Amino acid sequence: MSPEPFNSKKFFPLISIIIPYYRRPHLLRQTVKSILAQKDINLNQIEILICEYEPSPAAKKLTQLAPQIHHYRGLYQEGPGGNRQTGIHYARGKYMVFLDADDLPAPTFISQMIIALEFDPKASGAVCFSRSFFTPGFKFRERIKLLPLMLIRDLSLIVSLIFNRGHLFPGAFYLCQLSHMMFRREMVKKLKFNYDYRRGGEDWDFIIQAQKLGPIRVVPHRLLFFRYALGSSTFTDLNLKLKWQSYSLLASRLSHKFRRGLFYRMFLFYIKIFRG
Repeated sequence: MSPEPFNSKKFFPLISIIIPYYRRPHLLRQTVKSILAQKDINLNQIEILICEYEPSPAAKKLTQLAPQIHHYRGLYQEGPGGNRQTGIHYARGKYMVFLDADDLPAPTFISQMIIALEFDPKASGAVCFSRSFFTPGFKFRERIKLLPLMLIRDLSLIVSLIFNRGHLFPGAFYLCQLSHMMFRREMVKKLKFNYDYRRGGEDWDFIIQAQKLGPIRVVPHRLLFFRYALGSSTFTDLNLKLKWQSYSLLASRLSHKFRRGLFYRMFLFYIKIFRG
């Protein structure tokens, strides 16, 4: 028997889960199954949109798991931003989530995020805490590098929760992961992922645009498991340089609202780390 719907009206609201996909089908399958295992929400209220620039048989095959799963070829530029933009184009839900193909939402991710947005009708979106984990073989040295960032992310959300009336401080946009968030589709459906930042910061720019439409509600629960996978190019010299260039471009275009306070100074320091 399916769980009772979050709303008493059958099939309302519809939740759009957009997943930009590129290779690693076994991880994508785990993510899709974690969505289908959501509690306190009727699965008929969920649509899963797998979007990729070049269609692959492995991704298309996942549509056989459930009628809620749909597979789309990218309508825009290649890369995560273009695939997410494709998802926005096809999405029908009242709420919208951008999951990465290797993230695992907790069983109450959807229901808890909806509760937060229903409580805060002026918010454009909500962000939750997460718990990171590493795939087998991930180097211990690289884990140590990431630990301070994980701690700072948590602290930024806690500070925002306590000192900014439960809303994310505007300058803390870079301490969020897009996959840890839920948005009101009607508020953000016209926003664009800027291809200028495809090497780094594309998702942050989207969060900045969303904050201009309404605050981001902080949800004080760990509702997503964030995977650091072996073989990631994050720490290669070339990727670090490209990220630094992209982050620097984003920083140069920030409006005054996002250039104030401690979080902005921390952002500049964060960029310097990638410069080396």
